[in-house]
Amino acid sequence: MSVSTNHPFRVAFVTHENYHMPGARVRCYCMAKALAERGADARVFSFHDEFGRAYAQMSDTEMMLNSLRAYNRLVKEPAGTILFVQRINYHTLAPFLASRVRGFPLVLDCDDWDFDAPIYHTLRQLPGFDAHTWLDRVGRTAAACVASSHALKDVLEKLNGHVEYLPTGVDTVRFHPPTAEEDAAGRSRPVTVSWIGTVFRRDNVLALQFAIRVFAEVFRRWPHCRLEIASTGFMIEEIKRQVADRYPHVDITFVPWMAPDEVPGYLRRIDVGLLPLIPANRFNQSKSPTKLFEYMACRLATISSRVGEAAHVVRDGIDGFLADDEAGFVEALLTLVRDDGRRRAMGEAARKRVEERFSHELMADQLYNWLYDISGRGAHPKNRG
Repeated sequence: MSVSTNHPFRVAFVTHENYHMPGARVRCYCMAKALAERGADARVFSFHDEFGRAYAQMSDTEMMLNSLRAYNRLVKEPAGTILFVQRINYHTLAPFLASRVRGFPLVLDCDDWDFDAPIYHTLRQLPGFDAHTWLDRVGRTAAACVASSHALKDVLEKLNGHVEYLPTGVDTVRFHPPTAEEDAAGRSRPVTVSWIGTVFRRDNVLALQFAIRVFAEVFRRWPHCRLEIASTGFMIEEIKRQVADRYPHVDITFVPWMAPDEVPGYLRRIDVGLLPLIPANRFNQSKSPTKLFEYMACRLATISSRVGEAAHVVRDGIDGFLADDEAGFVEALLTLVRDDGRRRAMGEAARKRVEERFSHELMADQLYNWLYDISGRGAHPKNRG
């Protein structure tokens, strides 16, 4: 059985996450929808949706059984189907084996540096069951690789001769500037600064604590602004206690975590978005700044650490600020909360920047053309032996 002649190519996006996780949502669900709109036969195979549990809740045995179930499904895909594997994790094994058995072109997509985290609980102690080994094996035998950042592109180019740079980008239709009514309502509020993110990792906590210290200093010098923190995670209650103890007179509000479809509306009432990347480790150097793209699309002025991909996205002082340290963040934020004209002009430039360089429409066109080429090229030569 071969790919239907009604479609130029068929692609299955394989992920262990569901729609609510940003990596899968943007790089699998959104891209599959966009490719289908362009005529491709595109779908998502989510291990979470198919098997009902997040991988972190599974035993090694359950992961292996799910991999076997997924393999039995994927190996029956029509000939020529492209298996687009989003990240290295336990779900990688099934499409890798299906590709080896059936000769499917496999594309490895990396949008985070998550190769240091263990995949299995007990099996990780055995040789060959770590993410670095899997990255090397899958990266070298893939038909091609996709990198969301320049840092990841450098890593993958050491393994594979066909690597495409595809930033996470943003849906500029869903994420749009405030309407006239929303804009008018915003003028009556204090300048609102926002930090959005989860706090499950130590670096998440460090970044949020950094943002809070920066804002507290700005508020001390210009108390006509407020900070909103939209976050979730098992460490958030401790952060709330720290804020109550250390900054009782600073205007800081914690807002409930929201569903992905609620985020665009929330951002339209924000003025400044913060993206501190603390520390400047390999994870932060490698990640594609999804939140930054969303801020910019909603016409927010932004301040980002001059770390990793943010420095390739933001033109410092034009469509956002890049800062090297805490003092740099404070000075940039003071400029934005004090100067309405500068803040609005920067937000307008940010919106134009993502429309011209980082919109999902552009990303989808790029991916469509690239996968069309891969569908004709077939499996990587190393994957035929």
